[in-house]
Amino acid sequence: MSPLRVLVISLQVGGTASKGHLNPLVGVVQWLMSRGHQVSWLPLPAAFGPADRAQLADVGVEVVEPPPLPLGALPSHAELNVISMDPTRIWEAYRAFLLDPVPHLLPEIDALLRRLRPDIALIDTMAYTGIIACEQAGVPWVGACAGLKLLHPPGFSAAYRGDMSAVVAPRAELFARYGLAPDFRLFECPSPAANVVFGTEELVGAADPPTHTWLVGPSIPPRRRGDETEFPFDRIAGRKPLVYAAFGSVHTRLKLDDVVDPLVSATAKLGATLVISSEIVVDSGAVLPDHVIAVRYTPQLKLLERADAFVTHGGANSVMEGMFSGVPLLVVPLTSDQPWQAELVDRARAGVSLERENVTTDSAMSALTRLLDPAGPIRASVDRIKRAYRARDGARRTAELVEEIASR
Repeated sequence: MSPLRVLVISLQVGGTASKGHLNPLVGVVQWLMSRGHQVSWLPLPAAFGPADRAQLADVGVEVVEPPPLPLGALPSHAELNVISMDPTRIWEAYRAFLLDPVPHLLPEIDALLRRLRPDIALIDTMAYTGIIACEQAGVPWVGACAGLKLLHPPGFSAAYRGDMSAVVAPRAELFARYGLAPDFRLFECPSPAANVVFGTEELVGAADPPTHTWLVGPSIPPRRRGDETEFPFDRIAGRKPLVYAAFGSVHTRLKLDDVVDPLVSATAKLGATLVISSEIVVDSGAVLPDHVIAVRYTPQLKLLERADAFVTHGGANSVMEGMFSGVPLLVVPLTSDQPWQAELVDRARAGVSLERENVTTDSAMSALTRLLDPAGPIRASVDRIKRAYRARDGARRTAELVEEIASR
C-alpha cells in the first residue's frame, strides 16, 4: 500500500519517564516505519522528559512538541504521586491529567492536525485530548490500551485503589460537550474503529471487551527499544536463584522500604540474588548486603531472560514482559489500576499477589518459595502463558491493523 502519515499519540503526564505508556508503542512504531510509513509521535498532555526523548531519538521517530499548558494547569509529578497514593484523593489525580487539560489544549491540537494531515492516528486510549481532536477532525484512529483495562467490565468496581466515581459525571459532560458518548472501560476510551490490548486469553481468560477490540499478543520491539542500559551481568552469574524487583518508572523515586526491606531479608534466607531497579534506593547510599544489586534502571527484557521470579507493582507493561519471558510474578499493587493486573495474575495462576501492608519477610518468603519451585503449578501456568505470548506478535499485528483501518 502507499506510505501512510501516521500520528502516534501517547499519554505523558509529566517530564519524568513514563515507560508503561511509551514502551508498548515503540515496537508498533518500528514495524510501521519498516513498512515505509511516516510516523510522528505526540505526547499529551505534557512533553517528554529527557529519558523518553533520548529513547525515541534512538528509535528514530519524529517527536512533535505538545502545546504548553498554562502555569499550574497540571500538578507536578511529586504532587500527583502524593495524591495518587491516597485512596480518598486518587480520583483528583486522574481528573487533573486526563480531564482538566482538554479545553486548554484542544484548539492547538486541532491546528496541529490540520498541519500534519495524518491519514490515521494510533492513540493511547487514555489520551483524551487526542481522541476528541481526531473525532472532531474526522481522522480515523486505532486505540492502543497500554494495559489490560479494556477487558474490565463496565464500572470501576475494585480495579483501582480508591473510589473513582467522582470522575464519571464530569468526564461524561466533557465528552458530551464535543458530541461524544464513548463506552468507557475504567479510564480507557475505546475507538469505534479498532482497539488493541497487548495480551492473550491465556492470561486474561474470558473477557467481554468493547466492540472492535482485539487481544493481539505482547508488544515486544523487533529491534533495540532505545532504553537499553549497562548492567553488571557478571554479578548474577552462577546457580543462585535470581529475583528481580522493579516498581515502574513512575514509582522509581517512591520510598518503598516497607516492601524492599522484607524482600532483602527473604531473599537472603532463600539464598537468592536480588536485583532492585530503583533510583531512590541507589541515591539513598544505603549499604546493601552482598546478595543485593541496586541499579537506577535495568535492561529489563534482557534481565528477565535470566530471572527466576519478578517482583512488580503490577504495571501492565511489566506483567506483559514478565509473561513473555516466562517469569512468575509477585505482584504488590501500589496505586492506580495495578489491583486489576494483580487480579488477572492471580486468576491465571501466573504468580502471587500481596497487598502492600501484608508484605513481611515471612509472606515474601512464602510467595517467592512458590514462584521459585520449578515443578510447581505456578511455573506450569507461566510456561503455558509464555508459549501463547511467544506465538503472537502484538506489535506487528497492531501495525497491520493500522494499515487495514487506513485502507478503509
